[in-house]
Amino acid sequence: MEPADLPALHAIYQSNIPDFLPDDPEVVRECIQETSPNYFVIEINGEVVAGGGVELAEGCSDATLYMGIVRRDLHGQGLGTLLMLLRLAWTEGNPGRVWLMIHEKTRGFYERFGFRKVHDHPWGEAYPGFSWFGMQLGESAREVIQARLRKNGFGGLLDGQTLVSPDT
Repeated sequence: MEPADLPALHAIYQSNIPDFLPDDPEVVRECIQETSPNYFVIEINGEVVAGGGVELAEGCSDATLYMGIVRRDLHGQGLGTLLMLLRLAWTEGNPGRVWLMIHEKTRGFYERFGFRKVHDHPWGEAYPGFSWFGMQLGESAREVIQARLRKNGFGGLLDGQTLVSPDT
């Protein structure tokens, strides 16, 4: 992710309000600053269309996924799946749990990757419907993630922090 990507990421965030994300413009900047330089973006024809961060916890083996967002008009086209696989693959070799905070409406998307609801943890009154979810990534899950990336042509196509599609 480059600093020049921030306006596009902010617009992507805004495109998902109020159905999937809370109306809080500062949350984009805060989450990206917390996970930088581990904030990945997906570009199509040079335009940022999705992004998400991952942070490895200090002193333990857990990881947290932050601010996974896809431009609203591109939902359902596999970009969120690709972004999730990229971030989970990036945590390979990390034996701990992977945590994320999501809106209840997106629960099914994350459950298909193996995430299971651990407990409810309201994100303040300003953000109703958000809960913490976590999962333990085993060796077999990592192998599945790597296989999915290879199957979809993204096995080693990382250019810095930008995911480059096979068509470019």
